[in-house]
Amino acid sequence: MVNTTTSSIQEIATDSRIDQDRSGITLVCTPASPTCGSGRIDIKLVLYQMYGGRRQELELESRFGF
Repeated sequence: MVNTTTSSIQEIATDSRIDQDRSGITLVCTPASPTCGSGRIDIKLVLYQMYGGRRQELELESRFGF
């Protein structure tokens, strides 16, 4: 959080955790490449924290080609 009056940054403590059942990394190889010399890496990360008695989630997905 940033205080616009003083331009100081105030640290906010959180207790985020990884939802291991819904997060993962997948390697997708090009069919013509038996050694997986090219393809894609798919990453899905689901973070959560409890706030005010409710579960808050953040879901991130990225894909990287190689």
